[in-house]
This record gives sequence, structure tokens and C-alpha cells, in this order.
Amino acid sequence: MQRTTLLLCLSFLCGSSWADYSNSEPPIKLKIQEPKANKSGLLLESGWNLGFRLSTSDWVGYLDTKRRFTSGHFEALILADPDDCLDLSDIAPGAEPFDNTCSGPDETYVKFRSDRNDERELVDNMDECRPDQAVTLQDTPLAEVLSGVGFANSNKVYLTGPFGDSAAGVRTGAQTPDCYGYGVDDDLPGLVVMIDIGGARFYDLDFNPIPSPDSGEARRIKNSAGLLSNVGSEFSDKNGVTSIVAHMRVERGVLEPIAVYDVDLDNPNYDAARRVDGGPIEFLNLGYAPNNLSDAFNLVKTTMLDEYIVSVRAVLVAGTAPAVIEDMDGNGKFTAADVELMGYTLLSNQAHKKLRLMQRETIEVTSDLDCPAAEAVFEADLDGAAPKNWPQCGSQEGDGTSRSIRRRFL
Repeated sequence: MQRTTLLLCLSFLCGSSWADYSNSEPPIKLKIQEPKANKSGLLLESGWNLGFRLSTSDWVGYLDTKRRFTSGHFEALILADPDDCLDLSDIAPGAEPFDNTCSGPDETYVKFRSDRNDERELVDNMDECRPDQAVTLQDTPLAEVLSGVGFANSNKVYLTGPFGDSAAGVRTGAQTPDCYGYGVDDDLPGLVVMIDIGGARFYDLDFNPIPSPDSGEARRIKNSAGLLSNVGSEFSDKNGVTSIVAHMRVERGVLEPIAVYDVDLDNPNYDAARRVDGGPIEFLNLGYAPNNLSDAFNLVKTTMLDEYIVSVRAVLVAGTAPAVIEDMDGNGKFTAADVELMGYTLLSNQAHKKLRLMQRETIEVTSDLDCPAAEAVFEADLDGAAPKNWPQCGSQEGDGTSRSIRRRFL
């Protein structure tokens, strides 16, 4: 066994001894880091990075499988190896033991892969982005949703509007093999990020929330970890702490609700109607009915959010994280407790941040003809009357998830 340990120390960085990890506290300390806000604590809804720092001073080794696997390689921060025999054959499908004398994999480790840039429509050739792999971040095409996958299992929101069925929420690159979208992240597959808002929820075409297909009751959200932009590592800082550091560039729609508007009501008592994140329909009376394009845009912009709170929770699990999180305890929140009740082993604490946000349309001076963000605003018929004069914001190319339908927004 001493020979194996020496070989490991020559082939990768070694930390502490090869003792079994048996502490009651989870081995990884997870922190969520956001940029410094202004004195009011408010951040814009997008355009900045949300950080996830996973740190430990109690690790026994680091390994990069790149020289061993010709494709789909991973790195591993090994937290414990009780039998002092590096097997690690469970790190990837078809992987062989690093030491054939081992009795089987018993290591506790964090699987990750350094990736400097992961974003929408940037092609990523890793195996996890192939359609035949179990972990895929590609959007479910609308045709497949309608033909059998179902909206309860779609990682993309589709809604019915006056110009056809189109994608809503954060843009994720459609069918481009970019490893970017809701689901398990390809570079940090054990991370669970829970953001209960907008496109992370499940809706049918009519914007009605969809419960769990298993229980028929529990709410569920998508794992937002697949929206990570980059993953890297920092080894043994001056305090002896090693960290895996991931960032999520917050694009429009990631931390925003989806708001559906009807600005062409038949009811003369109201000017417009709105529905947010599948909630009840709100009828609005702002003192004027939209009679032209400028009026419609102004109505939408004046009812967008100048302050709202979004909770972001994250936890690291052993192995591959769930693509969907269910509210297992029925308390209306998505937490690490739900993940544990789903049968996953937690390797970190739950990190939690409450973010105070504002939508930029509420503070920016824009032209009367500037469109509200397509990721946050959708148009639909909310009063049951056929629309007569839907205002059109020119024509804007969609994100490709609506079968090349040209989306037009308020």
C-alpha cells in the first residue's frame, strides 16, 4: 500500500494523510459570492457574476484523468480513501481502476473539470453534451415535448402567444451542443443550484404550473447549475485551503420572473392584464389603455419590478446531482433538505443568499419604441377574447428553440 501512495504523490498533488473522512461536518464549505451592491443593496437583474466557492483544508489528493482517458476527462479533488487504494473507477462510465488490486471504489471526491468559458452557443465537445449521454444540457425541442417528452420533463419553457408557440425565459442556445442550460453542469456535476423563479419552474403552454409527474402534488424546479460560465481551482492558499471556484454569469432571465401581458382587453374597466410566473391573472388599471406601440411599451415598463427578492440556495452532493429538485417536505421552499430526502449524500453545507434586484427598464431612459427584454416579457391572450391589435416590437430572432419562429414581443 505504501508503494501505491508514493506513486500517487508523484503523479498528483498530495494533501493530508490517507485517513478515512469521518467528521460529522460535511467536508466541503460552500459559499455563494455576489458583487458588492450599492448602499441600498440593490443589484441589476443581470450583467454580473454569481460565484460558488467550494473549499476544504482536509483533502488527500488531486487527480486529472486527462492522460488516462482520451475523451471526457475529469479532475478529482479526493477527500477520503479509507482503504488507501485508489480505485476511482466510478468517476466516468467505462473507467478502469487506477489500481487493479483495489477491492472497489470507496473514495469520497469532488468531480470537476476546469473550463474557462461556458456560454450560450459556444460549442463544447465534451461527451456530456452528446444527445446519447444521460447528462445533457441541450434544450428539449418543442416538437419532442409535444410528441411525448411532456412539459413536466422539458428543460425549456414554451408558451402560446399570438404568433405561435415560442420559447420563454433565459436564452440557452437551443440545440447548439454548448453544454449550457438548465440541468446538471457538465464541469461540476455534483453542484445543485436552486433558484425558484422564472424559467427554472415548469409550465404548460398556457403558463399553468406543472406539479411533479410522480406525486401529482409536489412543486419542482430545474437545477440551475447548468448555467455556470466557468470552473477552476485554487490549491493550498496561505491558510492551507484548497477551493474549486465556479462562476455563473447572470444573463437576463436567470434571476427574473416571466411576465405575460395582454394589452388588448375587451373589458373597458381595465387597461391590461398580467400574469407572473404562472400565478393568478392581475387586471391593471393605470389610467390609460394602450392605443399605440409607445403606450404598450410604457405600460409594460412601468409595471416591471423596481425591487424584488430572489433566494439562491446551493449544495454539493456526491456523484451526479439531480437535474430536477422536488419540494419533498412540502414546505414551499427548495432546500438541501429536499435534495437529501431525494436520496442524495450531501458533501457540503447549504449556502444561501438573498439578492435584492431591480429590472433595468425601471431605471434606464429608453426610447418609447425600445422593446422590453424578451427573456422576461411574453405576450398572450389572458381575457379569453381573440386579440385584435397586438402591438408588435418589430421582429426579433428567437433563440432557436421555437423551430425558427420569429418571435415578436410587446
